[in-house]
Amino acid sequence: MNSISAALAACEQTLAIIEPVELIRVEDIPVNDKITRAFKSVSARVKLGSQYEWLARLAQKFCGIEIGIEKPNGEFSGCVEAIAEFGNFVYDEDAYIVDNKSSSPECVELFGNFRFPIINTTEVQMLNNIKAWGYEDVMRLIWFCHSPINGVPCGYCRPCQQKMECNMQWLLSDKAQKRYRTFKKISKISSKFATKISNLIYRKF
Repeated sequence: MNSISAALAACEQTLAIIEPVELIRVEDIPVNDKITRAFKSVSARVKLGSQYEWLARLAQKFCGIEIGIEKPNGEFSGCVEAIAEFGNFVYDEDAYIVDNKSSSPECVELFGNFRFPIINTTEVQMLNNIKAWGYEDVMRLIWFCHSPINGVPCGYCRPCQQKMECNMQWLLSDKAQKRYRTFKKISKISSKFATKISNLIYRKF
């Protein structure tokens, strides 16, 4: 994150002032039983990443915190699916927020303190912006992989797949791209065990 901030600040086209990153440990976020119950209720019906539970607790302190969830590019997004099933978005100035009036109490409890500035923008659209604005070198500094192999992107976790599917394969090594293609072939045979099989194959390297 420090490298990205420094690179952005060094670009002549950058107009924003980038403040230092403040780090908060997950274990230091206050417990909130209502939010935890809401998370369990929602995630019982929609596959939702565990980060949304503690992020929602953090948003109690930093109300209005922005969350960078983009519009799904034809693929599943737990957060978007959850809000679609349990609530609705409304536009508020420069971002979307959960509509308190037409959303379930669980949805409001879990997502009500977030702002979603790019929820209506796809990764493909963002890539076009990155190229138009001249930030491709900065983009190479981002981190997205959930299960890196030897410190580099694996190629088959969901974020790696998304980069491949949105023409951002230049962010992955040749080996990672090969893993992606192999993973897709395995998925056609056994989608249930594709990740486990891939782990057994690739963790040896």
